[in-house]
Amino acid sequence: MSEEVANPVELLLEIAQLDQRIARVVAQRRQQLGAIQDRTKQFEEAKVAFEQATVNANAVRDRYDLEQKEIRADREKLKARRKALSTFNNHKVQQGALVEIERAERLISAREESLFAIVDSLDEVEAVEKQTKLTYEVAEIAVKEAQEASKEECLELETQFKEARKEREALLKQIPSSVKGVYDQVYEKFPADPVVRVAKNHCSGCFMTVPPQTLVDMSAGKGLAKCRGCGRLLAPEKEAH
Repeated sequence: MSEEVANPVELLLEIAQLDQRIARVVAQRRQQLGAIQDRTKQFEEAKVAFEQATVNANAVRDRYDLEQKEIRADREKLKARRKALSTFNNHKVQQGALVEIERAERLISAREESLFAIVDSLDEVEAVEKQTKLTYEVAEIAVKEAQEASKEECLELETQFKEARKEREALLKQIPSSVKGVYDQVYEKFPADPVVRVAKNHCSGCFMTVPPQTLVDMSAGKGLAKCRGCGRLLAPEKEAH
């Protein structure tokens, strides 16, 4: 067995590197899920906006159709009343009916004028409906594309995660449970770098000077060494080749 494998701190250094790989994979997956959630939220908001715009447009369309239908019916009634004028023998009655017909004509004309305002309103709500529909369709495509891309990326990340976990478990079998317990405690405090190498007699985590006796003990492989400044586990400085 090589010296690196026999030295627990070297194994812990490898485990720390694997933990970083695992953390990056988890972070990437979390970022993917966050992106999909954002896309889904945009899609749902666009859908609600489109549905509301459609409700508004339908209300104006129904109003326009009803008004147009009623005006058409009134026109038919007025036409029948005009036709019936010739059947009146009494001139006075005929003149009275004519006045009523002219009054009705003015009312119908006023309603037809108001119909133009409804048409203008309909143009506005249909323009909004068209725009919100386009936004909704684009958002729907975007969320589907994000979901499809996430599936492929998820498979790749899952592979990386399993490989790193497998390597980590294999390394853990080579160290005592007490050593693992120390590592776990330090990892909770320094998840980014629980184990650091000594660099020119200094902790490369906090740059505190490492005492000479600690350097000697590390070289002799006498247990685990912690930085007296930050508490990280210390690995011997790599020899220059």
